[in-house]
Amino acid sequence: MPFTNTDEYKILLSKIRSGECALILGPLFAITKEEKKVNELLKETLIKEYKVDLDTDYDNIFIAKSDLNANGRGVQLLKQKHKQTISSFYQDLQENIHETYQLIAQLNFNTILCFTQDDFMYNAFKATNSHCIFQYYRKPNASEKTDQSEKSVNASLDTKIPLVYNLYGYHLQQDSLIIDYNSFYEFFFVFIGDHQQAQLSALKVRLAKCSLFCFLGFDLKKWYVPIMLTKLLGIDNNQVDRAFAITVLDDTADRENANYMKWLQKYPMEINPIHNVSTVELIKEIFCTAETERDEAVHTGANHSLFRKRKQQIASSLSLNDAYNKVKRDPSPDALIETCEGLGHYLREANDNSNVHRLDLVQGDLSQLIYDQDKITKENFDIRMRDSREAIINIIHNKLGTV
Repeated sequence: MPFTNTDEYKILLSKIRSGECALILGPLFAITKEEKKVNELLKETLIKEYKVDLDTDYDNIFIAKSDLNANGRGVQLLKQKHKQTISSFYQDLQENIHETYQLIAQLNFNTILCFTQDDFMYNAFKATNSHCIFQYYRKPNASEKTDQSEKSVNASLDTKIPLVYNLYGYHLQQDSLIIDYNSFYEFFFVFIGDHQQAQLSALKVRLAKCSLFCFLGFDLKKWYVPIMLTKLLGIDNNQVDRAFAITVLDDTADRENANYMKWLQKYPMEINPIHNVSTVELIKEIFCTAETERDEAVHTGANHSLFRKRKQQIASSLSLNDAYNKVKRDPSPDALIETCEGLGHYLREANDNSNVHRLDLVQGDLSQLIYDQDKITKENFDIRMRDSREAIINIIHNKLGTV
């Protein structure tokens, strides 16, 4: 029987349409246009660069088993080079990433959790003119100023705006990268602890609103996966109702093992595999179904909500001076969002990823402010509007100081 006729596939489509499906992209998900595994390419790059043994048990977090102090060189110097190599690797690979990311960005997943350090999913949203909130794990003592990003935490609770969250950090924010056992243990203890970061807590609240989880790109037999799922979903193994999940098995080792289904019962959820299909085939089929439904809706008026609601028009690129004048002339929330979009195009053309990210956080905060406008006092509204205007102006001044 074709996988499209299975109950699992039909349930998956239904939950995507209703916006109740969270997509969980594992460390083995990323592939190139030639369908080569990105984690394997990164491992080869790091081994060639450092000539050291790597702990590969986490699939795409590569930790040097020995101290990064080879040849008498300074530890801190090598750590910085390690981080820069990872960041450069992801940037250089961006143009050769598989189309599945851009297909996903157009589908109606309300939350996308990535077990990764790259920004392929985030860039896919930008490439398809689809707005999202982008957040990532940060060290508790990260040097980056996080005041604006912390204010955007509330925005992640609004499921009308898709959230992309990188659990393993963000390669352009090098303080967030996990490259040695110390940084891994720091991340792991924060993750499993009761006093988690505000962003991670907000993510858990959002995931709790989902009724289906779609797992792609995981080796489900890895030891860390049940722990991560239990903490993320806030599920007690003893409760009667288990979370419902759908997955494919192309990245799970020994999947023909007779004891495999017993192993799946260790997870804090009911995992239902869709057989005889790969991850790429599944995404392409969902997208094709979405296109078919959209075309039929032109004649029948039927629902075609597998696609995410798209922006009606693309904002024009705004220069720094034009953006500054627009902020001063029209400080309303809608106008500021339009300014963010136009200025964002300008900054992306200049490859200024750092300021693009800061601007996206401001835009997420403004989107939440519009949503909250009738629920908060005028004083609170005015304060948040002032903070957003100042944040945009600071980005413009920061960029003007470098050109």
